[in-house]
Amino acid sequence: VGVVGHILLAWIYSHLLEYCLHRFVLHDPKRGRGIFFKHHFSEHHRSARQLNMKDPKYLDRGLGLFFHYEVSTLSLLALLHIPVLFFSPVAYLTLVVASVCYFAVHVLQHRCPSVMCKITPWHYWHHMGKDQHLNYGVRLPVFDILFGTYKPVTER
Repeated sequence: VGVVGHILLAWIYSHLLEYCLHRFVLHDPKRGRGIFFKHHFSEHHRSARQLNMKDPKYLDRGLGLFFHYEVSTLSLLALLHIPVLFFSPVAYLTLVVASVCYFAVHVLQHRCPSVMCKITPWHYWHHMGKDQHLNYGVRLPVFDILFGTYKPVTER
């Protein structure tokens, strides 16, 4: 597998990891061990529903956003994936870039919902739809489509 293959595999893996962590940790009180589930579902989802997708924790424009809980989690994931660096530096760099892209897209989805709901409607449906246990992909709905959790709002 060449450089392009490593980049492609890492990018696909980043979407799978995003999907699995969102679905099986952040939306499952048993696997989420309470704290992750509680913060994500009780705080983030509640704020988004009450404020039509806006979450005050994503509105900080200063250094506060740098210390956002999601940045800490993404940093931990980057550390846990350091072994990839020794096998394929380009794949590791791709994973880091993917995590930055994930965070940037997620921040924009909760700062500029009127624009982002047109670009990434599945995330809007995830928060604002009747069933918030669907549409787990934040950047793309690829794994939602593959695993049957993609449901446009018109199908609910």
